[in-house]
Amino acid sequence: MAKSQNSLRGLFGGLFRKTPETRATDVSDPLVASILGYAPTASAALNMSTASRCISLITGAFASADVTLYRQDRNDGSPEPAVGHALYDLMLNGTADMSAYELKSALMESLVSYGESFAKVSFDNQGRLTNLAPIEWHNVSVELIGNGRMQYRVVDPLRNNAVTVHSSNDIFHAKWRPKNLRGRSPLALAALSMGIASDFESAIATDARSGFKAGGILTAPNAIGDDTAKRLKATFESSYMGAAGTGKVAVLGDGLKFDRMALSNSDNEVLENRRLNAYLVAQAFGVPPDVAGLPFHSTWSSASEANRQFVNLAAEVWSQCLCHQLCAFVLGSRERKTLYLAAKWDSLISGSLQERSAAYNSLTSAGIMTLNEARQTMDLKPLENGNQLRVPLNTAPAAGGKPGVVA
Repeated sequence: MAKSQNSLRGLFGGLFRKTPETRATDVSDPLVASILGYAPTASAALNMSTASRCISLITGAFASADVTLYRQDRNDGSPEPAVGHALYDLMLNGTADMSAYELKSALMESLVSYGESFAKVSFDNQGRLTNLAPIEWHNVSVELIGNGRMQYRVVDPLRNNAVTVHSSNDIFHAKWRPKNLRGRSPLALAALSMGIASDFESAIATDARSGFKAGGILTAPNAIGDDTAKRLKATFESSYMGAAGTGKVAVLGDGLKFDRMALSNSDNEVLENRRLNAYLVAQAFGVPPDVAGLPFHSTWSSASEANRQFVNLAAEVWSQCLCHQLCAFVLGSRERKTLYLAAKWDSLISGSLQERSAAYNSLTSAGIMTLNEARQTMDLKPLENGNQLRVPLNTAPAAGGKPGVVA
């Protein structure tokens, strides 16, 4: 009986079957994008040297920094490293497949380049974090399945492009300035400026391949033969051009005259436009021009201040974006009340040895930090009695009392 019902259902089911739901294909699918020849607006801008430099600066700063998981004390709120947590160990020692530097570099480079970063996250039976494996942006496509949920198709190029589907519980998805549940590249957000810069660089490259610009011209009052022209050219290049010819006096006979080719006004305008385009690319990432290798109007003092601006405007902003989202994904609701992930930028913003020595001397003399805490920042061995705070004897509490005694 059941078999006959299934046959009838199969016979008449096609007459009353609902029309299949159609869904627009997401252009982020790497396979579809390659078939259709779709290229994001910002892809060409990624090939510019300034963009590559900005990406490497932010990625390298985050990967080399001490990204530490801290636990806030419930009583006084002071932070301390959460040594026993799996996320602390991953950020410090990495995974079985990659070092901590590679792990942090892979997560940040994808986020800075494309506005999104992906990683396969593994948990044990108790829901505790066990592994974090970054996935290249090109190998992931995102599908919206309704109700604000997403699923991820991951292409494995090492297994004949085998595709596996993962739920949003298994894939960590970091987003930069998200819109419609997707992250956006800083270059895509500045698409108008990046398009102009990219087109201009392409035009310059085309002109460089097909154009010609001589260093100078040898002219003669009368016509000369090809053999004579080749001989004069070879003699002039071997004797008066290059490093060996610097400072030599050129003696030209037979009425020859040498005219050096100078940059025209249009050539100077091209150089100025390329400089402006480089500034625009650095601006899209929030990187100061001096740090990105564009020190056209900088001094030593401004270059030193640029490092602090790089940390405040670029490195720390990108770091907080990634760290906060990573904690929200791998930590439970109770853990997030006391745990947080942060990067230390001491190596980038610390001053000269004289400035640091004066600061540590002031802090230790005022009883703000101990001698061993100051020595630790300079990678020096601790002292036996260096864990006690020093209090000045020539001051007294504002409420009264003996000098050197804290009320």
